[in-house]
Formats: sequence, structure tokens, C-alpha cells
Amino acid sequence: MPEKPHLLCVDDEPLVLASLRRSLGPLLAEMDFTGCGSGAEAIRLLETNSVDVLVTDLRMPPPNGLDVLLCASKASPSPLRFIYSAYHPSALPFEMVCLPHGYYLKPLSPLLLAQAIRSAFDARGSISPGPVRDAIVGLSSLPVLPETLRSLEADVRNQALSADRLAAMSHKDPAFAANLLHLAFSMSQDPGRRFKGVLESARSLDIPELHLTLKRGLPAALDESSGIAREWRSLHAHACQIAGRLIADCPAESTDEYISTGLLHDVGRQCLLHMKPDARVPEQANPSAHAAISAALLRLWGAAPSVVEAVAGQHQSPVSGNPLASALYAANHENEKEHTHEFST
Repeated sequence: MPEKPHLLCVDDEPLVLASLRRSLGPLLAEMDFTGCGSGAEAIRLLETNSVDVLVTDLRMPPPNGLDVLLCASKASPSPLRFIYSAYHPSALPFEMVCLPHGYYLKPLSPLLLAQAIRSAFDARGSISPGPVRDAIVGLSSLPVLPETLRSLEADVRNQALSADRLAAMSHKDPAFAANLLHLAFSMSQDPGRRFKGVLESARSLDIPELHLTLKRGLPAALDESSGIAREWRSLHAHACQIAGRLIADCPAESTDEYISTGLLHDVGRQCLLHMKPDARVPEQANPSAHAAISAALLRLWGAAPSVVEAVAGQHQSPVSGNPLASALYAANHENEKEHTHEFST
């Protein structure tokens, strides 16, 4: 009989732990529950045991919830990570290197918290166990292009951040677009919130709060001397090309959704490329696997169902009534035909 998934809840208030155990009852029929009353206890458990889902308070005596999150993000395999706190993110801003899969303020309906956990767990379950799934769940952000990082650093330094500037950066850098989506979802504090596009994501962010987060730590930049740099830039160029095709004939009110889907449709390939060389896997040569990995990551990082559906089925002729899925399939098909023609001539 397979073991149940392991849910770890961390809070320095015993009454909160007891309440979580009681209120998450239906979910606990499917998972084993462990409660830790301190960050130190939780870190010891994460270092010695396999944990599938982590729910942690933020403000605790050191080590605090951020320390627990950072430890969890480095665990192998890494658990799904949620913050459940009475404190707003601006009270103790987290860093890009340990973004959670959800940040929820107490008191939150236990049903909504359970729904968020189940949704993330289902997304994780869409990928077979192994190094690829571990990499997706453990990932907090993707490396951005050096020029993107320079622009971001300048905006943070000059306090010039704005939603439009963030969206403009993402339109030139698909990895940054993915990071922006994840950041907005992590800070939304709404388990049901999903984003159709990067501009919508950027506009949802509290800019002063974002400024604090980015001052604590910016996303890593692509190492131009690494063996993946050329392919990484090629993936970026391809994603931008597909985004351009998608917005050529899209409805005006859906521009953000269509361009963002183009930018993000191959984020699974970027994840595979980002993995350590010794973790390279057969999925790297399989377009269907790329699509499934992209869709799983986008579900975890807060993309709207229409975007996830389009990305998951991008290499198959659409059978649903999702016009975005049809447009992405057509854009990919036209792009492949053009490349085949160029190669043959």
C-alpha cells in the first residue's frame, strides 16, 4: 500500500496547530499530518524526512518562517510551500529565491486553504515522480537575461518600478514573465486568484511591497559563459516569436492573455535546461513532455485555466472551445512549417 503524502504545519502557537489539524480534517484523510511548534524543529524534520506539503507561519522566534521556506526549497525532494500568517508580506518581505506556492492571511477559511493545497498537489501529480517533478516543485524563479536584470536593478535603485515597466521587461524576457506571474500569485493572498497575463500580474502587485522584496534579493541572471546560454537565448527568441504570432489576430481585449501565453508556452523547456547537467532526462527531447511540464509549472505559479489548457495541448489539434488553444496550436504549426521550409532551401 503506497504511503500517504506528508503534510507539515509549522506555527509557534499550539492553538493554531490544533486548529489546523482539526479544520483540515477531510484533507488529512489523504495525508499524514505533522505539527512543529518552532522553526528549528521544522528545519530538523525537513533535513531528515520527506515532506510533500509545507504550511508555515511567518513570524516566529528565529529561525522564522522565511528560514523554514529556504530550507524547504533546498530539500530533495522539495515540498509544496505555503505561508499561513497573520502578517502582511510587507511586514517581513520574502525573497525571490524562496517564493511560496501561496501566501494566505489568518484567519482563512480552512476549506479555502485545503483547496489551495489540493490544487497545487494535483498540479504536482500531473508529472511523474522523479528529478523533473522535484525540479519544478523546488523552483522559485528562473534566471533572467542579464539586460533584464540591469533594467530591474536600475528601477529598484531609482524607485522607478511600475506595472507597465515590469510588463515591458517581461515581453522581452519569457523567464522574467514566468517569474512575474509566480511573484504575483505568491503575493495575491487569494487561493482562487489566477492570472491570464503578465500585465494583469504586474498590476496586481503592490509596488512599494515589491520594491522591498526586490531590495532583499533580485532573480539570478543567466550566466553567459555557461553551456546553456546559447540555447537559453534561442528559447527566448522562439517564445517571443510565438507571442508575436498570437497577438497578430487576437481580440483586442485578450492581448495580454495571448502575448503571455506565447511567452510562457515553452517554460517547461527552460526548466529542463535550468536543471543540473547530471539531472538531464529523456523528457528533454519530447515536445509533449515539454508541454506537460510547462502546464504543470504554470498551474503551480498561478496561470489561468485557459492559459494552462492551451499550453498543455499546444502540439495537438484542439478539441475544446478554447480559442487561445487553437491560436497557440496554429502559431506553433506555422512556425514549424516556416523553419522546415528554411531548412529545406
